[in-house]
Amino acid sequence: MRGEGRGESVTIHDLRRTIASWSVMRGGNIQTTSKLLGHSDISIAASTYAHLDIEQVWHELGITTAQLLGVILGLKCKC
Repeated sequence: MRGEGRGESVTIHDLRRTIASWSVMRGGNIQTTSKLLGHSDISIAASTYAHLDIEQVWHELGITTAQLLGVILGLKCKC
């Protein structure tokens, strides 16, 4: 296979990484992605794909912020 207009070879490994990246970017779980890729340790997938899971980062930040504000303001969080 050849990359469009660049004359570079596209390998099966490139396709595998692309599919894993798309999975994580659409909200897929990194642990599941790691298992699908056959990694022996989740840290392999986490170090490669975790930066793509930005929606999860925003979600966790929202929960943490709500909990902190609840503690500061004496409110109960409904997270």
